[in-house]
Amino acid sequence: LRRQRQMCKETGTNTGIADSVAEELRAGGWNIVSTSSLSDTDPESPEATNTLIFITEEGYRDEANNLSTKFPGSIIAVSDQFPDPVTLVVGTDFID
Repeated sequence: LRRQRQMCKETGTNTGIADSVAEELRAGGWNIVSTSSLSDTDPESPEATNTLIFITEEGYRDEANNLSTKFPGSIIAVSDQFPDPVTLVVGTDFID
């Protein structure tokens, strides 16, 4: 389990939970380099229904799979939408 990869934590909701989720992940050994609300980075973006884990390339799939155990049902996708190797976008499914 490699948890030292640089990871960004976004929340896809406007609930302000990014910091609390990030603290839980840090306590578990994850290297969280930033937190924000998706609405801060993209004000036109709708709330995320599903929790998403974006990786910049397949080489980060193991980290994403390990992270997904904390967020059952999360969707893993390869994307260049975010600059960090692994980006977690917490959706409303995690809050419910």
